[in-house]
Amino acid sequence: MANQQPQGLSFSDKLDVSLSSAGIDLQTMNRDKGFLYWLAQYDSPESLNTRQELLNAAVNDGNVNAAADFFRRYVSLGSGSPAGAPNPMQEHAQVPDGGAGDSPPAQQVSLEQAFQEYIAGSDAYTRGKISAAELEELERRYYALQAPQQ
Repeated sequence: MANQQPQGLSFSDKLDVSLSSAGIDLQTMNRDKGFLYWLAQYDSPESLNTRQELLNAAVNDGNVNAAADFFRRYVSLGSGSPAGAPNPMQEHAQVPDGGAGDSPPAQQVSLEQAFQEYIAGSDAYTRGKISAAELEELERRYYALQAPQQ
């Protein structure tokens, strides 16, 4: 019975229901930097795909159980955020909002977004899809957002 999903719900809603029954908050997990980093890694040394690519394939196939398994596996490692728990990295992910023209263009990208771009860029570089210079630019942008603003 636990594997049955309500009919008429979107994939995202079905995934949310499946994870909620395991005490996992989908929205919290999707913002968890540790989870995002874990997804960017290869599932095993023999794997040709990152966990993110495998998760995307499960989502594209409409396989709720396979998609939910990635969230459950991460939480089972003891790394995941339980439902409703604050993200311990959240304080590092906050970039102050400024009014139009109050901040330099680099501040328009959040630290979390820059981190995700850097992780994706690292994977793309490993696969030969971007140059070292492009990866260095992603890295520079990410670290520039971490620097104290004056």
